Amino acid sequence: MNKISIICSNYNSDRWISDYLNYIDNQIDKNFEIIFIDAKSEDDSLNKIKDFALNSSVKTSIIECDKRIGIYEAWNLGIKSCKTDYIMNYNTDDMIYRYAISIYNYYINNNPDIDVIYGPCAFVKNRNIQDFSMYANWPEYSHEAMMAMCICGPFPLIKKSAFDKVGYFDEDFISSGDYEMWARMSKAGLKFKKIPEIIGSFYHRDDSIHATNSEKARQEDLLIQNKYK
Repeated sequence: MNKISIICSNYNSDRWISDYLNYIDNQIDKNFEIIFIDAKSEDDSLNKIKDFALNSSVKTSIIECDKRIGIYEAWNLGIKSCKTDYIMNYNTDDMIYRYAISIYNYYINNNPDIDVIYGPCAFVKNRNIQDFSMYANWPEYSHEAMMAMCICGPFPLIKKSAFDKVGYFDEDFISSGDYEMWARMSKAGLKFKKIPEIIGSFYHRDDSIHATNSEKARQEDLLIQNKYK
């Protein structure tokens, strides 16, 4: 039985969705499922998702929204629809290595008490997964470290039962809804584990939601830190 669901929010990702699908298809361990939530895309990305022949071992489902929704609302839809024990948010412009699911399955099989698994991350500024522009080695988990920064990186693995305990992503956030969730889980005493392996690369874009709303992101981060300290 699959233990991991990848949640993919898609909106007008035609520029990189083919890469994304190939990285999914090339996973060594195909014991996972993927749920696409399409926020009423206006380009050809949804058609590319539908037309791509993923390995038959990977269960695929698509939720098509009838209106444009934000990323946190999309993630919530995916979480509520998945039937597995663990959830991984993996955005369309990022890139994971072939062993990513293998690594995560190893750690969840050996650490069943852990709620959130995260690790270091490479940053790239082009579509070459190996061409690092920066390397982020987040600190070991503590609540104090979480209050200093969002330490979980772009694609942590979350036990689904953690959402039953603390609720879903706050859809009022523009940029820092993921940070708010990890801070909320931390404050609630859930268990975090940092692993040493890099499982993928974050695509640093000047037109990303965070980059184009940097002041809003800073305000949201301060609000989160004041609320959960």
